[in-house]
Amino acid sequence: MIDVVAAQPLMAERLQLQAAQIMSGQNMTPAMIESAIAGGMALAAVDGDKVFAMAGIYEVWPERGLAWALLARDVGAHMLTLHRITQRAIDVSLFRRIEADVLNSHDEGHRWMRLLGFEQEGVRRCYWQGNDYALYAKVR
Repeated sequence: MIDVVAAQPLMAERLQLQAAQIMSGQNMTPAMIESAIAGGMALAAVDGDKVFAMAGIYEVWPERGLAWALLARDVGAHMLTLHRITQRAIDVSLFRRIEADVLNSHDEGHRWMRLLGFEQEGVRRCYWQGNDYALYAKVR
């Protein structure tokens, strides 16, 4: 069973990322996580010392947030629980617009964005480390 706790920067070091996130260079350092936490809300799904996911919404400016998520390669058994927690966090957020970027080749990431109610708005070519990313947004 997983517990949902406030994300802490050092949790990033214990998170064994999915291959798609490693390939795209999304391995966030504790300093990057600290910045994301300071800029908004961030949660972690843990089971003892094992970190399955870290996610949050970083405030870009009032009413606009940028959603981010780091998922462990073995998150599968917990994905339904994580989806429900993520959906709830999005639903109660104060942002009018929430954006998220997904590596173009990360099919599971695109599927999850659609399940969360996000719509693809376009493609950011050579956006991060030479990779193309899809821009998703959810607007209320």
